[in-house]
Amino acid sequence: MKISRQQKELNRQALLSAAVDIMSEEGIKNATMRRIAQQAGLSEPVIYKYFPTKEHLLVAYFGDSLKTAIGRIESLPDFATLGFAEQIQLLFDAQMAEFERHREFVHQAFRQLFLTTLSGSLTYLAEQRQAHIEYMTRLLDAAVAAEEFPDPPGRQLIAELLWDFHVGMTFYWLNDTSPGSARTLQMLDKSLALFTQLLRSDLLSRAMDLIYFLAREHFIKAVDSLTSLSDAQKERKARFLKNEEGKKDPSSSI
Repeated sequence: MKISRQQKELNRQALLSAAVDIMSEEGIKNATMRRIAQQAGLSEPVIYKYFPTKEHLLVAYFGDSLKTAIGRIESLPDFATLGFAEQIQLLFDAQMAEFERHREFVHQAFRQLFLTTLSGSLTYLAEQRQAHIEYMTRLLDAAVAAEEFPDPPGRQLIAELLWDFHVGMTFYWLNDTSPGSARTLQMLDKSLALFTQLLRSDLLSRAMDLIYFLAREHFIKAVDSLTSLSDAQKERKARFLKNEEGKKDPSSSI
């Protein structure tokens, strides 16, 4: 029997909620898809239609938390008027607030995706990574349009680095035992302040110019090394071409 889109979403959320509860109690390794499906009130075959593996459950949780965090910060009346660094900090704070509700589960899931199966995480998290990069690009575009800082070179690269920064700060937060995660807040504040200064200065542009210059010089030297022939090579090449000329079909000149 065909079910509605709304019911599908309800089933999906029920499975995710059950997965978080069971994995928090029993651990990711010990939790079974059957137990998760049973707690969600669904049969075991149904769960595989939504989540083929436990890793897909973990990725779905992180993806939903990002969407929820973005929805929360964009619902703030003055969010669009805030500075770029403030917007990034709000996004991080909103997602950490989501993670705090299931901190033990998040800690296990993060290690499973980013540390235990690092090579697999690049595939599993490709969609979420792309969503984060696109959102960072959107915030960067708005900041440049508002002349908050000059248009930086390599905007796509900056957005990609901000994803790596987000992942790194999440790992730092998960291992932060200071009261109220004070060390994480200090680290985030200092990092974003430095990043903002880089964007507002021309240091980033100069660094990129230097990289392009070095790359160009390296390329030119590489080409020169490939195109420079020794005297012996030149002589052999000339003899070969002369011989080839002599072997041409006489009829071709008619």
